[in-house]
Amino acid sequence: MKAKFTERQPLVRWQELGNGLVDVTICLNEKFANIGDDEDCQGMFGYDYDFKQFREKIGNISRQDVEADPEKYLDYEPRKEPAVEELQEQIQVLKAQNNDLEQQVTETQIVLCEVVELLTGGA
Repeated sequence: MKAKFTERQPLVRWQELGNGLVDVTICLNEKFANIGDDEDCQGMFGYDYDFKQFREKIGNISRQDVEADPEKYLDYEPRKEPAVEELQEQIQVLKAQNNDLEQQVTETQIVLCEVVELLTGGA
């Protein structure tokens, strides 16, 4: 995405929000350009950038990595946390799988008991 500013921007702006999140702004490939798109702003000059801004959990991203290779993060998409409904669905699936496994274990135990009875002559 492109963005226009009246002032120069740092390559990376890292703003910790204090709640475990960080806002990351990346401005690359600076070009001095006419930034006025409409009649009222024609003749205004500033800076045009390849731009990316996102919010992420601090544990999911490293400031050192972003600053070392900001271009790599121009297409970065923050990790999406699953919605509560998705988690509840996953729990239900796991419970059903667990019930199936418990049933299979029970059936296997019954068969093993029958085999032992046959081998030992019912003793």
